[in-house]
Amino acid sequence: MSRGLVNVIGLEAIEARAGARWPKLRYGVHSRLDSMLRQKLGPEDFFMPLNDGAFLVATPMMEPYEAQSICLRISYELHTEYLGPVDISTLRIYCVRPAENNALTLDILSSEQLFIATERAGLADAIGRLRKAHVPRGVELADPEFHPLWDTRKEAIAGYFCAPRENERRDPNAPPLTGKERQMVELATLYNGVTKLADRLERQERFLMAFGLDFDNLGSAMGRMEFVAVCRELPSEFRPYIIFVLTGIPSGVPQSRLSDLLITVKPFCKAAFAEAACETRIFAAYSNIGLQGLGYSMTRETAGSNVSADIHRLSTNARRVNLTTFLTGVNSRSTLYAARDAGINMLAGSAIAAPLDMPVALKRLTWQQVMATPLAAAG
Repeated sequence: MSRGLVNVIGLEAIEARAGARWPKLRYGVHSRLDSMLRQKLGPEDFFMPLNDGAFLVATPMMEPYEAQSICLRISYELHTEYLGPVDISTLRIYCVRPAENNALTLDILSSEQLFIATERAGLADAIGRLRKAHVPRGVELADPEFHPLWDTRKEAIAGYFCAPRENERRDPNAPPLTGKERQMVELATLYNGVTKLADRLERQERFLMAFGLDFDNLGSAMGRMEFVAVCRELPSEFRPYIIFVLTGIPSGVPQSRLSDLLITVKPFCKAAFAEAACETRIFAAYSNIGLQGLGYSMTRETAGSNVSADIHRLSTNARRVNLTTFLTGVNSRSTLYAARDAGINMLAGSAIAAPLDMPVALKRLTWQQVMATPLAAAG
């Protein structure tokens, strides 16, 4: 038995994370693992279940690290398919070696072996795109903060807008971020937010999670490639909970350009929203292109503008084409009143609720409660 050519895929990590759901998931996990092994192994290879938590895989025609990388890739895909993003270091791949009395000894892959298998499995680049360690120099990105999204019609928190922490995003002495660096911050925020979403889904807590995507970054060919590469690594079962919001859209943008970006974004989310410039007067570019929502960031409102008139204009134009309306950065009572009078559908900001370190289960929140909460407490 050549060392490294017989390995065991352990299911301890997925069983531990599934917890009480494991008995219900076990048959599906075993069936899916059987299918994946049949797809990826050759005619000379062999596999069999050892018990409920382990599958033995023999690959006599492969190099050891090739065999281990295939087992790791299968374990990674199985785990993310069922339970979402996973720390590779928690996965268990064992190398089998013979022992006395025809027994087998299982040696867990060392950190060096795991690193090599990760590289060969093509996982290192995908994980690197998403890890905070790859946020650019000068950016200290802690876990993101979650701004409650209030559905004014249902009078309940419907989800969260996941964003970098303003006070931790930048070293004030660092030079301005390049477009690529800004996108890396966005992608790191996306990874961290989806990880938190996965944790809540495990607890049977379901809500929407919105992420901002900078218009200029996504508008470049390289930016789209980076975005698509990251999204393809996110388990597809999270897409029904994700909203992508195109931010920083300039006034007068051509409809064809918006449409192109939506073609890129929509396969990876439940809905795509657009954040128009507050000074927008003509909204034709946003109609009939597959958008589900249209709104403003009130933090981009220019000095001297008529906030109430801008919000009413947004509401009127969005309603004509059946788009959900939203406002972020709602930090004043005057903006809150204008939003109420205009019938805006979703609101986020300190006038609604303070951002959270961790999303929590959804709750009712009435207009009366919002209006009765002092701004100092809300923010």
